[in-house]
Amino acid sequence: MEQEEKRAGGRLLRILVKYSGLMLVLVLMVVIVTVKNPNFIKIENVIGVLRQMSIYGVMGVGMAILIINGYFDLSVGAIAGLCGVLAAMVMNAGGNMVAAILTALAAGIAIGVFDGLVVCTTKIPAFVFTLAMTQVVRGAIYLITGGSPVTGLTKGYLAIGKDSWFGVPIPIYVMFAVMFLGWVLLNHTAMGRSIYATGGNPTAARYSGLKINRITLFSFGLCGAAAAVGGILLSSKLQSAQPTMGVSYEMDAISVAAIGGTSLAGGEGSIGGVLLGAMILGVINNGMVMMGINSYWQMVVKGTVIAGAVIIDIARKSSNGRKTKKA
Repeated sequence: MEQEEKRAGGRLLRILVKYSGLMLVLVLMVVIVTVKNPNFIKIENVIGVLRQMSIYGVMGVGMAILIINGYFDLSVGAIAGLCGVLAAMVMNAGGNMVAAILTALAAGIAIGVFDGLVVCTTKIPAFVFTLAMTQVVRGAIYLITGGSPVTGLTKGYLAIGKDSWFGVPIPIYVMFAVMFLGWVLLNHTAMGRSIYATGGNPTAARYSGLKINRITLFSFGLCGAAAAVGGILLSSKLQSAQPTMGVSYEMDAISVAAIGGTSLAGGEGSIGGVLLGAMILGVINNGMVMMGINSYWQMVVKGTVIAGAVIIDIARKSSNGRKTKKA
């Protein structure tokens, strides 16, 4: 019994040390914003921040898993928009909510797997092909909607983004459920270990007998599924499916992963980091508004944060490489 308690205490200590930097940044940001505007820490605003971050928190899980696998998908914002539109159109066509959600998920997974298939077979850099797919998917949205929003959604569908359980908005439950599933996948399944191995050293993973292409297709499909969930939450929150829905959300998803410590070179990252990254981004978005800072500065801050995360990751890997050579 005592040994189990010691092991549990050791795991908790390692987790605290691992995320100490991110937690310190988060606390400092909360303190600074609260000093400027004490309303920031009111429970209503805290819940609002969690609701706001739920969408890019969900999409960040899929993006982080894909980045750990060694790839990017710049089309997730467009995928989210298309899936939200498809779900709304199914509802308007007389379908039930289950059919609408399954249609959106199927579309997200299909596009994600297609992206992965092309990347695997042609060796086109993922960021180049998915950037092109952004235009294709965004164009498809305008073609099927005629450039007009899809309205008239049922109360049941709108409840996903608007209602609460025990005072907590449903999107927050969805975000934590997706993060829990992502954590289980990465930490307690053979596929999760394979994703880390493939992203860390693809050549060694291939020689170890891992099915590299199959793992890549799975990661792309999962990223597409997460984007679809984000699109469902977004269309429900907006009470309509707008053709412009999901624009720039790919940057939010990448920001969440990068801020949370996911190595943009692949092979490293965690769902705990994604959660902290989403919280930090949520504080940035909400805090700057509450401090009366021009919203355009949010773009500057997000870009700076991503650049900083990349620089830190490169510096850390370079330092680790020098230590390995000395050893």
